Amino acid sequence: MAAMTPEHDEAKKHDRSPFPKNPWQKMEDAKRQRLDLESANASTPLLPKAAPIPRGYAPMPAEDEDVDFNSPKVPDKVSMRGIASLLRQEIQPMKSSMDELTRNFRDLDARFSDFKSTVDDRSFANNCSCASQEIPDNMKKEVELQMRHLQKERQEAGTLMADKRCLTAVIDNLQGLESLSHAQSWLTEKLSALDAPAPESIYDKGGFQGTIFADFSSHEDRDLAVALLRSAGINQGGHKVWATQDRPPVERAARNFCFGLKNLFKNVWGIPYVAHVMDGVAYSVCVGGELALTAHVMQGGVTCEWHGEWATWNYLHNSPELKALMCKSEELVARAGKGMKGSFKANGKTAGQE
Repeated sequence: MAAMTPEHDEAKKHDRSPFPKNPWQKMEDAKRQRLDLESANASTPLLPKAAPIPRGYAPMPAEDEDVDFNSPKVPDKVSMRGIASLLRQEIQPMKSSMDELTRNFRDLDARFSDFKSTVDDRSFANNCSCASQEIPDNMKKEVELQMRHLQKERQEAGTLMADKRCLTAVIDNLQGLESLSHAQSWLTEKLSALDAPAPESIYDKGGFQGTIFADFSSHEDRDLAVALLRSAGINQGGHKVWATQDRPPVERAARNFCFGLKNLFKNVWGIPYVAHVMDGVAYSVCVGGELALTAHVMQGGVTCEWHGEWATWNYLHNSPELKALMCKSEELVARAGKGMKGSFKANGKTAGQE
């Protein structure tokens, strides 16, 4: 009897012979395995092998399962509806922010439009246009200079806001126009061409004699219109148009006389010296740096004081041009007010009185 080896012991444990089986036994084993397999298939249907689930991937729950994304507990399963809900929650704040940003931009655009339509005394010249064209740089500087000058005059005069004169502009040297209606049309056309504020009313005082008055809705509009008219250098009928803020009649008479004298020296007689008119309590005219005239504004009248050789220049005092200036100032003083008497004196002598 052969001795048992370790291989025999291992084969015995697994009910397997270490020696080759005979053919019949092989057939019986195969038949038995086939029957066992058919019996197993009859009781349990065969299913395809499931694919391995990737690491970190959570299987989806049923479509009707809802997920609370606000819960501190992270769900094991996420549905398509849950994903959509999560996306809505993430997108909604962004949509609200975009809507608010759009509203802010629209509000900013509206404010900017309002700002552009508002005239700022310090920078208005940058936004002005003349006859739908941009104002040249040299005219911008002149307009800004005229605005500062007008503001200074108003501050020095201490004109109350309730006083109608702070809203009124005076336009002079329109003798070439036939009537007030022609002057009204002319001024309206010029202001429109300069893109200046439109006046509320245009009128004269005591009949049209080349001078008209224009009332504006605010002193800023009045100052802007005056500055643009001055800077444009407009001539009408061969005369340079004057524009200024309204003043009391006596003060206006003194100022007009001084500027008329300056125009006489510079443009009519061609005196080769620079003439300046100095504003203040008393208006003065300097020619070539020498004081020639001081126009004192008195209660109810104006007194002109000549200085130096200007006081003894007979050609000047006897000239028809100077007499015409004095006559015009006298008429203005005479219309100073109802029942008011005024006088215009030269060198201490009464030149005219009513």
